[in-house]
Amino acid sequence: MYKQSPNRVFAGRPEYEVPFTHVDYEFWPDREALKQEAIAVRENDANRFRLPIPNPRGDDPVVLDFQYINDKTPMLAKFYENFVNWFGDPGRVHIHYFYIDANANYEWHRDNILNEIQYDPKHIAKQMGKDTAHLQDRKSNNFPINCALNLVLTEDDGECECAGYGTYKYKCGVLNTSHLHRVQPSSLRILARVSFLELIYEEVIHRIKKVEKRRKNDRLD
Repeated sequence: MYKQSPNRVFAGRPEYEVPFTHVDYEFWPDREALKQEAIAVRENDANRFRLPIPNPRGDDPVVLDFQYINDKTPMLAKFYENFVNWFGDPGRVHIHYFYIDANANYEWHRDNILNEIQYDPKHIAKQMGKDTAHLQDRKSNNFPINCALNLVLTEDDGECECAGYGTYKYKCGVLNTSHLHRVQPSSLRILARVSFLELIYEEVIHRIKKVEKRRKNDRLD
């Protein structure tokens, strides 16, 4: 029997120590439609956030590019809506497209904090005429990114490498972004992403396992 320790790390379960977990249930809408929307809105400055990451080798910094959910991203809104219907209330999150340019030297790092971001999912949903019953009525600003669920939208050759665990080639999965990791794609890599600001990796994986077990049992009934 596993237990949750005071520092919110699940003890006694090795699968929670592995920093990446594949997600097999396809809750998302059409990936091609998501990709085309991501490409179309990338230059929209109203909801864009660009984050320079210093390169420890002294090269030019890598500029990470995010496009946050807004009234021009109905497919991303559907992605998030479907995710909540499957997963349940995720607490504070950021929902965005994430672009990593070809040959970016995105070296070993941990995703600790994204600064100067304000995101109010309920306000955005109201603007789009969407149901808001399942959404938080509060803003997120300057909170640490504990882990992230990534849906890869491009057919690039990028693999996520986690220090001490090797590389992961995936379509969708949850990454412990508090663990050292890197990705170095040779072509543009685009993700649809849920970044968790409250739940830690172990809690997200535990929830997914419970949801999938319940869904499996429902199919057998």
